Amino acid sequence: MILRTGRFNVSVLTEAEPADTFRRFGMQSGRDADKFDGFDGSDCLGNGIRYLKSAAAVFACRVTSSRDLGSHTLFIAEVEDALSLSDAAPMTYAYYQAKVKSAPAQAKKAVRGWRCKVCGYVYEGDELPADFECPLCHHGAEDFERIEADSEPEKKTKKWKCIICGYVHEGDEPPEQCPVCHVPSDHFEPVE
Repeated sequence: MILRTGRFNVSVLTEAEPADTFRRFGMQSGRDADKFDGFDGSDCLGNGIRYLKSAAAVFACRVTSSRDLGSHTLFIAEVEDALSLSDAAPMTYAYYQAKVKSAPAQAKKAVRGWRCKVCGYVYEGDELPADFECPLCHHGAEDFERIEADSEPEKKTKKWKCIICGYVHEGDEPPEQCPVCHVPSDHFEPVE
């Protein structure tokens, strides 16, 4: 479609974008499905091309050149119009890689509770509230899976608690920055 029309819009997603958006728009091909079918969260710019209303911003672009790279086409474009939609933090590629993209499977820990299938965050407890939202990647309860305690004893790991938001980190040292409230490591205290 971009080759045919020479135009496209870029929706800049926010860090709070739900997992459903990635499933709908990133994990299926437009050749096989109308990604906007039954979706009411879009609008059109003056160019007649849809964008996501939940985005932080949108750019309307006109292709100036393209290059076939074998597995995909690279488009070079100029921005013809832009619209700021929100003051929410835009999702960077680094944030996507660290918090949204499926993390590699990790060794099971002797914990009983619920694990976020997106980022690996563990909620300890027998019941996960239906309206629970992951404090790291903001995905809902539907993206959590039940985990049972292993029979092997758990290796003792140091825990560090953020004194600002209460996030608990496991490791020999506190994280460089809190993944929830973004304060530096000096805002963490050891948990006994």
